[in-house]
Amino acid sequence: MVVEKLYLSKRFPAHMVVETEKEVYGKFLATPARKVQEEDITSLPAYVAKGNNAEEAPDYLYRMYGLERREGGKVRDFSSYSDRSNHRLNVEIERFIDAWEGTVIGYQVKNMYENGTDYESICEAMDLDYSEYEEV
Repeated sequence: MVVEKLYLSKRFPAHMVVETEKEVYGKFLATPARKVQEEDITSLPAYVAKGNNAEEAPDYLYRMYGLERREGGKVRDFSSYSDRSNHRLNVEIERFIDAWEGTVIGYQVKNMYENGTDYESICEAMDLDYSEYEEV
């Protein structure tokens, strides 16, 4: 699904807010992490992102929800997935998932890891320096 932007909003903490067209907003439940369909989105006719303490979501969330972002007439696809051949990083990610089990971040990283999100995005979510684990 192609969107203008995805937002984290303090007004709707259990939801993600999406700008589907220029200044046309909707929301969907943030959990479970899944590929978002149009029928998952509830309209927000009076929503204004700037006035509702909203900030644009990081790139890994676009991937997690199967969204593509429209940028200057072009569509940025976040769906490319990486392999899982970096054993040292796999161990660190699994350790993180176990340590944060039962929390939102633990669930989020687990979903990203199990659903093929690239290592760099997972490390970003974990606040981990990917370059320390990157294989040459």
